[in-house]
Amino acid sequence: MMKTVDLITTKGHKITAFADDFIARSIQRHGLYEKETCDFLSCLLGKLNKPNVLDIGANIGNQRLVFSMNAERVFSFEPLPEVFQLL
Repeated sequence: MMKTVDLITTKGHKITAFADDFIARSIQRHGLYEKETCDFLSCLLGKLNKPNVLDIGANIGNQRLVFSMNAERVFSFEPLPEVFQLL
């Protein structure tokens, strides 16, 4: 298995990422991967009453953690076994 790193996002979530991965570097630099998209989706979910979210291709769970702040339930699917272990 590849080397991993534990990170804390700007939303206060602990996330484990592959150490030399673009997503890990983005979280280290900006506190969140795809921050603008996450902020937009968080705002949208906050306007809905108890939404359920499907996170298809969830990777390491960056968006899943953001979704969980405003969703009743989040169903995450990741087909790659190595990545699923981190999720």
